Amino acid sequence: MLTKMDEEVQKELKIFDEVLIYGETTAIDLEILNKKIFETKNKEIANLYLSEEEKKIFYSFRNEKRITEWLGGRIAAKKAVLKILEKNSRQIDNSLQLEKITIHTSKIGKPYLNESTTEKKPLKISISHSEKWAVAFASYTDCGIDIQKINNKIERLQNKFIKKNEVEILSKELQKYTWIELLTLLWSAKEAEKKKHNEMQQPGFLEMELTRIEKQNNLYILTLSTKKYSSHSKIRAAIYENYACAITWTDSLK
Repeated sequence: MLTKMDEEVQKELKIFDEVLIYGETTAIDLEILNKKIFETKNKEIANLYLSEEEKKIFYSFRNEKRITEWLGGRIAAKKAVLKILEKNSRQIDNSLQLEKITIHTSKIGKPYLNESTTEKKPLKISISHSEKWAVAFASYTDCGIDIQKINNKIERLQNKFIKKNEVEILSKELQKYTWIELLTLLWSAKEAEKKKHNEMQQPGFLEMELTRIEKQNNLYILTLSTKKYSSHSKIRAAIYENYACAITWTDSLK
């Protein structure tokens, strides 16, 4: 059951509903969450969502932006986890509350769940945040999610993640968008795909090459090929309220 706090900060990423097979997404409004924490001077609201281990990390932060983004990402991920368990009709006893779930972080910052969170098949999670939003994706397969505020700053980075042939594909297939929007969409897609991989297999941005774009209702499916691993991945992406957002997951359960 959603609390009043949940109703105010939690949003749904409806744009991905039609394509989600193995996962669930959740978004948290960071502007509202920030007000709840700092305007009311109530950092203790974190106790509603965090495990004892996570609280130690949370209360060590001093930067307001870091506090809000970190907490927002954890809330989004835990909400997505509960949604996918409920969707798949798994028995959720009263002990599996948000504060009972611990999200750990690997050496390169990749989030993962404590093993006891779910039953036989472990869930994978991915978290992203940008400006107003924190988003998360929970799935039974390896997954990645990314959100980016559309901003002219992305143009300074284009040589680090886009090749000439990718420029041609973007310009031909997505003529309705500005160049800044296209760059942000591709960056978000590549970032989501990178997050899907484990630490030892993460491809570089220029190693992932856009080879195809397909339209699927309000989404675009970007095919990224990585010669290093002889792989071809499909990333679902969209421009939504001045943000680019992308998700990806492996197509089969292992």
